[in-house]
This record gives sequence, C-alpha cells and structure tokens, in this order.
Amino acid sequence: MVISILGGLASLILTGGLLISLFMKRLKPSRKKLTIALVTSVILCVVGGALYEISPEDKARMAQEAEAKKVAKAKATEEKKKAQKEEAAKAQAEKEAKEQKKKEEKKLAEEKKAQEEVQKKEEEAKRKAKKEEADRIKAEEKAQKETEKAEREAQKKAEEEKKKAETEAKKRAEEEEAKRLKAEKETKEKAEEEEAQRLKAEKEAKEKAEKERKAQAKKEKEEREKKAGIKIKIEHYDTCNGSGKYCDRGGFNDGSFDALAIGMNPEEVTKTLRRNAKNATIEYTKDNSGNYVEVIQYHFESGWYFLDASFKDGKLYYAERKEIKPSKDKKEERRILDGREILK
Repeated sequence: MVISILGGLASLILTGGLLISLFMKRLKPSRKKLTIALVTSVILCVVGGALYEISPEDKARMAQEAEAKKVAKAKATEEKKKAQKEEAAKAQAEKEAKEQKKKEEKKLAEEKKAQEEVQKKEEEAKRKAKKEEADRIKAEEKAQKETEKAEREAQKKAEEEKKKAETEAKKRAEEEEAKRLKAEKETKEKAEEEEAQRLKAEKEAKEKAEKERKAQAKKEKEEREKKAGIKIKIEHYDTCNGSGKYCDRGGFNDGSFDALAIGMNPEEVTKTLRRNAKNATIEYTKDNSGNYVEVIQYHFESGWYFLDASFKDGKLYYAERKEIKPSKDKKEERRILDGREILK
C-alpha cells in the first residue's frame, strides 16, 4: 500500500517536471532521465497495488460501514417520500382553498355586476327621461324663436323695401341731373378737343418738316465726311517694358488667339496678343439699319501670321488670323472670331 502511494506521488511530480522540460531549454538534457524515473514510479505504483491485500478486520469493518450506509440511505429515502407526500397533501389543500376562493370571488363579482347592470338601467331610464324633457323644452324655445325671427324679418323687409324705393327715386333724380351736366361737359370738351387737335396737327406738321430738313442736312454732312475722310487719332498700345525690351514678342499661336473675346477694347487685345499693331485704319460702313458706323481696324504681323482685329464703338467684334506664306503641303491655318451677329 505504501509503495503504491509513493509511486503515485513520484509519478505526479515527475510528470510535472517532464512537462516543464518541454518548454525550458536548460532542462532538455534531463528529459531522458525524467522519462526513465516516471516509468519506474508507475511500475512501483502498479506493483504496490498488486501486492496489497485487505485484512479480515478491514473487510468486516467495510461490510459494517456498507450496511450502515444502506440502512441510512433507506431511512433517508423513506423520510424523503414521507416529506413529499406531506408536501403534495399541503399543495392540494392550498389548491383547493385557492379554487374555493376563486369561486367565491367570481360569485361576488357576478352579484356586483348584476347590481351594476340594474343600477345602470335605472340611470339610463332617468337620463332618457331628462333628455326627453330637455328636447321638449328646446323644441318649444326653438318654435318661439323662429316665430320671433319671422316677425323681425318681415318688419325688416318692409323697412328695406321702403328705404329702397326712396333710394331709387333719389338715385334716378341724381342720374338725370348727372346726365344733363355730363351732356353739357361733353359738348364743351368736344369743342376744346377739336381746337386742340387742330393746333396739334399744325404743330406736328411743322415739327415733321423741321425734322426732315435736319435729317437731310445730317445725311448730306455724313456723305460729305465719308467722301472726304475724317482724321481721328488712333491709339497704339505698347507692349514693351519700361526699358524698351521685349517689344513685339510672342506669336499668334492658338492659345493667344483663343484668349481673345468679343467686347475687348484695343488695349486688351494688344496685351493678349503680346505684340504691337503695325498700323490701324478707320472705316465708315453701314450697319443693318442703314446707318453709318465707325470701324477701327488694327493690323498685327509676326513671322508666320498676320491678324486683323476690327472694333465697333471701341469693342472687338471680328478678328481673323491667316498665314503670311501658306504651306503647300497642308491647308491654310485660318482662324476667325466673329461677333457681328452679337453686336448688331
């Protein structure tokens, strides 16, 4: 028996040491010894168990203990059954008491409900009687009010008809007087209007003749000025810097041409193209209404292109870029910005 106990304790300790050696490197060399010791302790435990023999006294004691446990268990089982029966009887008694109480409560509730129904019917009958009495009184009051209302309306209608007749008579008299005064006023106004129209016609005839004379004189003057030519100072905007450098720089590439916009003034166009105008001319042309308008045309040149920009009333309305020497191998690079329809 002692050998089995010692072998069991040794096997537990050695099992723990062997498990620890699996995770610790410094115990790895001792793993084999621990395994041999563990096997030896297990063998000792098995041998000790096989050699152990129970004595007759122990057997008798163990038999007595088993019999005592059996008697105690039987007694406990009997007491448990008795307690369960008592508990069941108690629960049944409580259940019957609850059911009896429910029946009594139900009976009381039914009696109370019956009393309430009787009371409700009595109250309903009283309420109905009161309502009928109130309806009767209300109907009598309504009939009386309707009678009084009809009398008042009849009296009011008679007074209104009388007042209406008096008003209509007065209105007819006023209308007749107004017609007479209106006829006199219209006769007087008609005479005054005819005189005013006569004077106005004479004035308009004089103004028309004067206007035609002035228009003819203006037209003749414009024709003379057109033929003779009018000398107007043309502004040349300089793109040079303060030191006189970088004059006439840049070209009329697509980017600078596309930056032009209808409505720019000559200075804005010059700075956008980054080149001074070679020359500028003034022309007088007729617009869609037949009137003469002043057109200033600036001419720009670079090594490859020339560009004409036309301004009407100081605003750009047409620009055209062309190659100076078009290439034979490709189409002429002509670009147009046309705002003539916008500035009509």
